Amino acid sequence: MGMIAIGVATLGIGGRATAAVEEMAPLPPAAASASPAASAAKLVAFEALAALLPSPPEGWSAEKPEGAMSDSDDLRLTTAERIYWKGEEGEPNAATAAVTIIDFGGDEAYREAIQAGWRAQAQSEAEGPGTTAEREATADRMVEIDGWRGFEHRAETEPACSLSVIVGGRFSVQVALTGLPPEALRGWLKRIDLQKLAGLR
Repeated sequence: MGMIAIGVATLGIGGRATAAVEEMAPLPPAAASASPAASAAKLVAFEALAALLPSPPEGWSAEKPEGAMSDSDDLRLTTAERIYWKGEEGEPNAATAAVTIIDFGGDEAYREAIQAGWRAQAQSEAEGPGTTAEREATADRMVEIDGWRGFEHRAETEPACSLSVIVGGRFSVQVALTGLPPEALRGWLKRIDLQKLAGLR
């Protein structure tokens, strides 16, 4: 997997949750054509984003935050991610979490590409086969959490799910889980101080 999957970006650091994160967080098709370089806003440093990644909950372990900063004509992003796991390291079928924060500098084209991808996936899910109840049980859907617009994805092939939100018009935040129900997504998101994130410049 590449360093950054634009729109719902994850790094797949350390190989612990890479395959599961790829499954649960498909690349929104519209996002690939966005041009982050269009934004002139100064990017927030990696250290500032990494400081907002949550500490591991009780019973969990975590790798050190990792990430990257690119401020070129082709790509302007700062990314910070931390991988978490429950129980013993290397234990098969252990629950995992990946929390990623991206500063895309408020680039409007980038933000719209993310949201367009969300809308396309939600619309495709709503028009899919099965009853309404069946579709809602596994739906990719638009959500709003504390005023932040976002998107929830549930994998069809394994117990995996992800939640992405855009904060302050310039930050993309994603929580990706394996081995945990979708109900756990918002609890992980609340471990991040989104109001403080929104105020970073």
